[in-house]
Amino acid sequence: MSELVLRGITKSFGQNEVLANLNLEIEAGEFICFLGPSGCGKTTLLRCLAGLETPDSGYIRIGGDRMFDADHRLAVPAHKRNIGMMFQHYALWPHMTILENLMYPLKRRKVAREQALAQVERLSDVLGISSLLDRIPAQLSGGQQQRVALGRALITHPKLILLDEPLSNLDASLRIKVRSEIRELKSRLGESTTMVMVTHDQEEAVALADRIVLFQGGKIEQIGTPIELMMSPKTVFAAQFVGYENIVDVNLIGLGDSGIEVSVPGNSGTVLISKKNAVGSLGSGGQLAFRADDIAIEVPAESKRNALRGSIVKRTVLGRFVEYGVSVGEQTVIARRAVRSGDELYDVGYPIDVCFGEEVRLLT
Repeated sequence: MSELVLRGITKSFGQNEVLANLNLEIEAGEFICFLGPSGCGKTTLLRCLAGLETPDSGYIRIGGDRMFDADHRLAVPAHKRNIGMMFQHYALWPHMTILENLMYPLKRRKVAREQALAQVERLSDVLGISSLLDRIPAQLSGGQQQRVALGRALITHPKLILLDEPLSNLDASLRIKVRSEIRELKSRLGESTTMVMVTHDQEEAVALADRIVLFQGGKIEQIGTPIELMMSPKTVFAAQFVGYENIVDVNLIGLGDSGIEVSVPGNSGTVLISKKNAVGSLGSGGQLAFRADDIAIEVPAESKRNALRGSIVKRTVLGRFVEYGVSVGEQTVIARRAVRSGDELYDVGYPIDVCFGEEVRLLT
């Protein structure tokens, strides 16, 4: 049985629909990242899981128990869901010591003081904050406060831990260090703990998640492992979000044993796309999605396969790399190549062949 099941979850604030009929299953022990731009609904869904927001319809099941069911008017309060939550701004009690902050959830559950102290001692050891227990939050760095907040979410051994943008308040170097600590901690906890994290940072999601749930406009755009999402986006939005700089409109010419042949409006050349790289049902048109380094640019030559003749319209030197804007008919594509000592740079107006590799995807 899945640890977390959502069916038909919707949520609106006034006329603004924030979540639109979401369905999702998360297995026990998974580390899931909700990823997407601001306003896509990921934080609202996290708050619905925690019981801090009430959906308009659908149901939520955690560990086999229904926590919310609109049809049966069931909404288990947040403090009875056995969920640990770490807020974006940590929400530590400023007047309490770190020991008291960590003890508080156990005190609310009426855990005996000696047992509670033993739990705090073990967990603070794991988090590396044992020497900070007599301090108050204002005396800690951002990274230390982050670990305390994480410890408070973990202290009751919940089966589900929710993390709301946990690294957003840290500087770049500390973010990398704490990210590694979170992943190591999750590895120690194993299948006894499921984690769901909200982030808008795809680097964080790729580094931490077993699976990523990509959101757009209150809907789930794509679900997959980090490699699946980064290398095999299924929609134009997904491709653009994970860094595919080029989305090119194409016409479908034909389907054969060797692949799908397409043309670019305003260009006489054609490109052959592998069937395994095509997503959707074939019609008369679609889009090619590819990164700037998925294509090569070469001096024009006759009889070149999988190439479109174009011309340089822009050149930008970026340290060890140079980016070219290349006009290929009615559209411009971005190509990036490494620059070595002695390499010739192409000038604006120079005719060029754009050669397509195996990573180019066809979205229809």
